[in-house]
Amino acid sequence: MKGLAFSAAMVPLVMSGAKTVTRRVSAVQWKRILDRLADGSVLTERLFHRADQWVHPRYQPGEVVYVKEALENHNGAALYRSDGVAVVVGEGHECLWAWKRNVLPSRFMPQYAARTFLEIVSVRPEPLQEISRYNGGTAQDFLDEGVTLAGEVFPTVNAVDKLQARFVRLWDSLHKKKNRWADNDWVWRYEFKQKDGE
Repeated sequence: MKGLAFSAAMVPLVMSGAKTVTRRVSAVQWKRILDRLADGSVLTERLFHRADQWVHPRYQPGEVVYVKEALENHNGAALYRSDGVAVVVGEGHECLWAWKRNVLPSRFMPQYAARTFLEIVSVRPEPLQEISRYNGGTAQDFLDEGVTLAGEVFPTVNAVDKLQARFVRLWDSLHKKKNRWADNDWVWRYEFKQKDGE
């Protein structure tokens, strides 16, 4: 089973159902392919064959994945970093810390430590900055990403712009060196729903 990594701040939103969409940078930057087509070049059969091998999302609709989250060492016991809850494995046994460092980044979390499972509902490629265009310029895609206007004095005034600004800050905080908002890279938009433990 594949895992889908989330930051410690996003894990509670995923678990509560407040976050039902995530965007991941595509290894294939579609703009290059589309620019070639716009220039009038012809895609050969060989290129289509190659495209079948590498132009596809990592996760497919209907696939069940586990949420990868950061773990930390607390006196020899493994805890989920997002909320400090002990990692329980097997038949209710507390997981002992088995790693050299005191924090295990989410991308390295093993499946046996998973507590949350998701089913991929839909997948589509899109440029990052197209986030709200599919819903007619509404705030829904930002809300589905777990972005809220909590703490905002006037949350209904320019709500979409405020949500976008918060999403941009979040995105850029997770992508400090490359794939930033301004780069407008192509991403896979994954919609998911909670799934009972696998």
